[in-house]
Amino acid sequence: MLHEPLSEAEIQARWVVCPHVRSFEIGALSPREFASRFMAAWGVRVPEDEFLRAFETWNARLYPGASELLAEIRPRFRLAALSNCNELHWRRNERVLRIPALFEEAFSSHQLGAHKPDPRIYLRALEALRVEPETVAFFDDHLPNVEAAARLGMTAHQVQG
Repeated sequence: MLHEPLSEAEIQARWVVCPHVRSFEIGALSPREFASRFMAAWGVRVPEDEFLRAFETWNARLYPGASELLAEIRPRFRLAALSNCNELHWRRNERVLRIPALFEEAFSSHQLGAHKPDPRIYLRALEALRVEPETVAFFDDHLPNVEAAARLGMTAHQVQG
């Protein structure tokens, strides 16, 4: 959908600093507001409805083995998910991928009104879980999110995939 070819790394680097993505992921924009702003900023030239339909499917699947790993460790640990996510992807996570069912609790940034690595999102999740940061092992693929969790007292690990 982009008018200029970008590598996956270039898209990821641009995505994480895009203010429209951030606003959508904290619930400050509706899907249509996001689409309009995102498409203009990124030079996407397709009908808005087509973009929104395609965008909703971008979170295609879980990593292979992820649900089995969670099922294996669930009897020994409380499991919670904290995701930078938006209304459309979260809806797909719930209805199609059934990700929240893999956890005791699943939190999305668009529902909590804050975005990792903002400390407020971690604090809101900790409060909802009624746990102290020192009791949490936190895993994330984005280093700034890991560093923010560690600053709050969690044992934090960066993962790949």
